[in-house]
Amino acid sequence: MRKMRARRCKKARIPLKLVTTSPYPMADDFPRRSPTIGLVMARRGTLRTVQVLRALAAIMVVFAHLIGPDTLEGRLPGHVGFLDGLGRLGPAGVGLFFVISGVIMVLTTMDSGAGVVPARQFLLKRIVRIYPPYLVITAFLFAVSLVSPGAVDSSQAIRPDDVASFLLLPQLGFPLLLVGWTLVYEMYFYLVYTLAMLVKGRARGVVLVAWTAATFVLMELVPAGGNAYLNLARDPINLQFGLGALVGWLLATRKAVAPIVVASAGTLASVVVLVLAAESFPPISGGSSLGRSLLIGVPFAILVYGAVGLEERGLVRAPSVLSHLGDVSYSLYLTHVVVLGAIKRAVTGLDDQRLAVHLGLLVLALAAVVVVAEVFYRVVEKPLLSVLHHRLASALGRRMPPVLDERVPPAAA
Repeated sequence: MRKMRARRCKKARIPLKLVTTSPYPMADDFPRRSPTIGLVMARRGTLRTVQVLRALAAIMVVFAHLIGPDTLEGRLPGHVGFLDGLGRLGPAGVGLFFVISGVIMVLTTMDSGAGVVPARQFLLKRIVRIYPPYLVITAFLFAVSLVSPGAVDSSQAIRPDDVASFLLLPQLGFPLLLVGWTLVYEMYFYLVYTLAMLVKGRARGVVLVAWTAATFVLMELVPAGGNAYLNLARDPINLQFGLGALVGWLLATRKAVAPIVVASAGTLASVVVLVLAAESFPPISGGSSLGRSLLIGVPFAILVYGAVGLEERGLVRAPSVLSHLGDVSYSLYLTHVVVLGAIKRAVTGLDDQRLAVHLGLLVLALAAVVVVAEVFYRVVEKPLLSVLHHRLASALGRRMPPVLDERVPPAAA
């Protein structure tokens, strides 16, 4: 058979490898074309616009725990209400993270093949990516809770479940690490996507569509209540992953359409959403969960599609500072609540009502959060994941080059 192909190639003067090795492993399921630039960039880990958006999402999440009457700012003398709107951007930051997660999961697995082996490899990589840095912080908080009961999440009505917190399992309250609840949703999405990877091509999309439909059914048939697992499965916030997956599929299978127009529309819509969130607009701040999830998710999905399209065509260059902050955003997500909690205790009793002092302390707190995140990233996250990545690659018996999806999962408010 190989000799017959070689003869055909010789007659057509085509290199043999172009016949025996498809540059796009899923060519049977999609139009026969070379991978889009967006897919190639995702494989190489160079979607810098996505990292910039992650940085912006991380900043919104930090603001949610830094600014407002119930945050660190509420402990500072001379509370200024005109900044409170920034503290209401947390849900928008989470939504942007979830959309990005859906995009990256599709882009980085589109040519991974299908079946039990690729699905297992995908899930192992996600576990190795998510858990180790998270467990470092959670173990620290667990030790603090043993020494000083009530010091961790003392404001929460339900005490954290220690086992569920370490394993990122659903619980009715918050985990030991307050923002860890989004990682529970993230792991749920990874499990669903692992099932989708058992099949290939459009069948994978069918699995994700079926999951979306099941979410809608559960929303209608199962009321929110005392079962944490059902609450997780029926939560419409999961639709934001689906929106991201749709964007990822579009970017992976065809060139971005009208990126300037789409990016402009996505930017405008996203800015409107952020303004409405800052102003406590009811459909976003107090409306139904479904309406809020879609009002946040759809504009950000359009924004991500347009941003990647601009980068794909070389029409935009990501600022290096924000791009690096996107790389560090997982460490920022894991550490910022701990840092702000420590600062909150340190400033208790401070009685200087001057506005300059108030704003100066907020800036210093923000700087401390970024510095600690950078240190954690360089000293803990990056070395730890490098070692585990190589060990996993050895265990699986193949080289696994780092890709963009290994960088940062979403943060939470």
